[in-house]
Amino acid sequence: MSGIAEHIIDDIRGRADIVEVVSDYLALKKAGANYRALCPFHDEKTPSFNVNPEKRIFHCFGCGEGGNVFTFLMKLESITFPEAVSMLGKRYGVAIPERGGVVDSDIEKVYSVLAIAEKFYHNTLKNEGVGSKIKLYLASRELDNELIEAFSLGFAPDEWDALLIHLRKNSFGDSIIEKAGLITKSSRGTYIDRFRNRLLFPIHDAGGRVIAFGGRTLETNAKSAKYINSPETPVYHKSRVLYGYHLAKQPARREEAMIVVEGYMDVVAMKKAGVENCVAVSGTAFTSEQAVLLSRVCEKAVLVFDSDKAGLSAAQRSGEILSERNLSVRVLVLPGAKDPDEFFKEHDLNEFLALVKSAPSFIQFAIDRTLAGFDLSDVEGRVKAVRLAVPLLRRVKDEIERDQYMKYLSERTGAREDVVRREVSGSRASATAPAPKEAERARTVSSKAEKVLIRMLLDHPQYLGGQAKELVPEDFTDSLYRKMFALILEGAGRNIRSAAGILDLAEDENLRRELSMLSMEKGLIDEDNRDAALVDHVRVVKHRPGERRKLRERMKLAGETASVEEFFSAGSKYLEAMKKKEK
Repeated sequence: MSGIAEHIIDDIRGRADIVEVVSDYLALKKAGANYRALCPFHDEKTPSFNVNPEKRIFHCFGCGEGGNVFTFLMKLESITFPEAVSMLGKRYGVAIPERGGVVDSDIEKVYSVLAIAEKFYHNTLKNEGVGSKIKLYLASRELDNELIEAFSLGFAPDEWDALLIHLRKNSFGDSIIEKAGLITKSSRGTYIDRFRNRLLFPIHDAGGRVIAFGGRTLETNAKSAKYINSPETPVYHKSRVLYGYHLAKQPARREEAMIVVEGYMDVVAMKKAGVENCVAVSGTAFTSEQAVLLSRVCEKAVLVFDSDKAGLSAAQRSGEILSERNLSVRVLVLPGAKDPDEFFKEHDLNEFLALVKSAPSFIQFAIDRTLAGFDLSDVEGRVKAVRLAVPLLRRVKDEIERDQYMKYLSERTGAREDVVRREVSGSRASATAPAPKEAERARTVSSKAEKVLIRMLLDHPQYLGGQAKELVPEDFTDSLYRKMFALILEGAGRNIRSAAGILDLAEDENLRRELSMLSMEKGLIDEDNRDAALVDHVRVVKHRPGERRKLRERMKLAGETASVEEFFSAGSKYLEAMKKKEK
């Protein structure tokens, strides 16, 4: 499946702490034997995403997504199985031989060349003289060595191919360097460095790997763009990245909120002032993918965008996207300052935190911004203002919250509250009823037994060599459980004896989801009577002589809609009655 030796995959899977890995992305909270969080794969208000550290698997009971630590990274980072194995191998100190197909892949080479480029740019900056243009610029922005190191800032020298020559010396071919977005072709058709004479901001993924760069010009003429960024590459998709996220995610979990600003220098200015839970959108309109990143670490976001018209418009668009992701959003317009850097020249951290605390909610900000465009002393202006503001209130899902904003809109415009309510509810699109849940798979009594038996074998694969050794896939009447049993057998043949390992064998995504759900389902097995129950389940699944008649009798005792526990309890009563009859 991956070209990587099975024992290496097993070693990495065994060492990887799934709670630790998932915690890099989600705010997990202990919930009994599991950890729980809002699912990163679908929108929800109540956490249904569960991680089981003992079984080393996850499952969302809301959307059905599930798997092990490899699956989680593959889904979240949009990477392949070998790349997920490689990432965790590096994290947990397991070497993967080059012939395994991971180290030599183009993706890994792109990551490697970007890491070397980061060091090159960073060392170039450190080696520049005190009176150099770049050092004078940094001094003018009051960026000291601590900040330079924290963000690994760099400098692209004012030369056509300084980085290109350096990377060629490190045995990288032009095609990989180009694929990483570090070079481009000149008008003469020769390769040249993409970044020249610029202060460079390395952009990292959630795990801290360099994936791109943003460069600020040191030139003052209008011909040169103030900022240029890396192009889209196999590892960099700007719509899925927030600048500084790898540094801010843990502080955001601690503070239970993330500050969102516009640019690289805004994040640096925040850090300089003592604000660590801060990220930037950096030259792109805010996206739903970026909202997902925020929702993984906190439930609150504070937008601190530039106070000009463009900044306020961006704040409104971003607030709408974040609200759709069910984050609590506030919008802070810094008084007397265009951006954080300007604000902190006159104010301190405590003043900023006080403003954050009193910042209006996104809906209030949006209402105020809408009303600001009309003369509220004029009847026509009030009517237009209310009608434009009403759609904002319809987006508020919480009824109590919506009630408060209807009162607020009424107070601001002078419109009667009952009129506002009619406008919001009367023309409000009728709430779409949730899609009906899929009807449960029609279960025969034997399929109930098959379900429990599969769960027993997932949790205790040693039974395959004992009480369950006579089972074959054809014994299972339910096609789903037949496939699961075949995977368990395959795993046993490959010495894979854990639910997390079996999940890697499931190439069909729906099958993998069903497996993870079954592995996490509670109350299926009575551990105190497990051995006896196993024998009973095997007998039912094998359908030995006379078993079908017994099944019919059991169904009469337990009822067609009985739970698994009720069914087997009824079965025990039936067997006791049969023994008495035989006597």
